[in-house]
Amino acid sequence: IEFDLTLIVPKYYGALANGKLTEQWEVNDSLNRWTYDMQKPMSSYLVAISVGDYMRKIEISDSGVELQKYLLKKDSAFFESTYRHTKTIFNYLEQKIGVKYPWQNYKQVPVRDFLYAGMENTSLTIFSDAFVVDSIGYIDRNYVNVNAHELAHQWFGNLITETDSKHHWLHEGFATYYALLAERKIFGEDYFYHKFYEYAEALKLASDKGKGEKLLKPNASSLTYYQKGAWALFFLNRIVGQEVFDEAVKNFLTKYAYQNVTTDMFMNEVKALTDLNLDNYERDWFMQSAFKAEQALALLE
Repeated sequence: IEFDLTLIVPKYYGALANGKLTEQWEVNDSLNRWTYDMQKPMSSYLVAISVGDYMRKIEISDSGVELQKYLLKKDSAFFESTYRHTKTIFNYLEQKIGVKYPWQNYKQVPVRDFLYAGMENTSLTIFSDAFVVDSIGYIDRNYVNVNAHELAHQWFGNLITETDSKHHWLHEGFATYYALLAERKIFGEDYFYHKFYEYAEALKLASDKGKGEKLLKPNASSLTYYQKGAWALFFLNRIVGQEVFDEAVKNFLTKYAYQNVTTDMFMNEVKALTDLNLDNYERDWFMQSAFKAEQALALLE
């Protein structure tokens, strides 16, 4: 469904929604009307609005996309430290994924009392105001990983969307993996591999306690969909090689853009580019509850 939204809010507030702002005018002495246009379809769970006393800064990506960054006016001194590396992340992911950013612009705004770290609403990511920090606070808690994760979802989850929760790793595993790739560009190789080591240790601990889950389990845990999903992609990349992996991801997103997808659809794009038999990989990573710790950790040596 393509969503176009019209919001009527008090004049002293700004209003954000999915898509591009096409009209803004005064309704009366106290209210303004804001109209947002989406040009492409998206899933209904990605509809979002945010209203507040905002100020905005805009950067332009290398491909010409507007990157709109919002903060409450009272927090305006924290723009740089909160949104540090945003343009770098955007440029890297668009180039790495190989598919042009699929929406009209990209907006980000912090919200209060948010249950999660962030939410990848189409073209309007919202994130916890706990990540609104100064340069000192940035050292202890920053938005970089969440920033990259939610942006990756604009492709993985928004451009293509799972048919049901059995395939939820296509959202979260991909977003987790590509966020770490973006962070590797910023923080380096040691950071990247240490994060995968931490993921492996957490997965091994759960598996050793008999709490491991297969990746294609409906309603599995976050550890499964996020960290095990990222590991499944890391491992697949090593099996088939970077060139095949990147081309398969690009073909997958292009072929099924704005559609619902399954794991088989993704794997079919991989298999179309390689003669390797991937039956063991699919069994070990998609259908087995235990985490393949020995195989995984060997990749980090």
